[in-house]
Amino acid sequence: MEAGSIEPLDGIYKNAFNLILGAQGRGKTFHAEELLRANAAHFDKVLRFAPGGSCGGGSDGDANALVSFLTDRVRDAERQRHDAKQVDILRSAIIQEDPAFAFERGVTKEFITDLLARYPSYRDVGNLPPVLALIDDMGGDPRLKMTGSVFNDVARRLRHLQLTIIFNGHQYKDLSPFVRSNTQVAYLHGGLPIRDLKDICGERRIPNANVRTYRDLEQMYNMQTNTPDNFYGSLALDFYGKLKQPGSK
Repeated sequence: MEAGSIEPLDGIYKNAFNLILGAQGRGKTFHAEELLRANAAHFDKVLRFAPGGSCGGGSDGDANALVSFLTDRVRDAERQRHDAKQVDILRSAIIQEDPAFAFERGVTKEFITDLLARYPSYRDVGNLPPVLALIDDMGGDPRLKMTGSVFNDVARRLRHLQLTIIFNGHQYKDLSPFVRSNTQVAYLHGGLPIRDLKDICGERRIPNANVRTYRDLEQMYNMQTNTPDNFYGSLALDFYGKLKQPGSK
């Protein structure tokens, strides 16, 4: 599969937003940790942030760390993209045996020296190591919730960032509209208000599900939470329609 494309894994999509919603004490964190363990082998690094303070520590500190991480990730991706273009120019110059072709396009000796210092191999240029991040409770930090939040930049570039995010929260409105419209799968645990079901059903089409109105979704939700699935314990809404289930190949 092409690097950076959305890829179905065990219960989540790679290079996409994945959402777990429900009231406190409904098993959201346990579910998220199950998904982390099931998919950790697909990533170079697994990170966990609690901007709302749900898993210990100060919420301000975790919110700052999360904003810094996302901002740096966007910046690094832009730099990688620029470097990859310059490497393509350098390759063309080598093939043509024409150094002037590269130098006239800004590929200087200093750039090449810097490139060799930062990348072990040319194959690493343009390819950020894949990261899986759990954001456990969005909390109330406006930098994470506003329409102009840092997540909007992330959403626009998500596939190029090699970044997979699991959101774990209490309310659908804690996510910015841009993030909600780019979420690929949502797990609904118990205790969600009806307005959240209305919003979820109203904003996204659900492939392969007999859901026409929020009443249909409410009925499905109630049936599912009365007899929860052994693994998820929730209703899964697969907006992309290609999700792998545990044990599938």
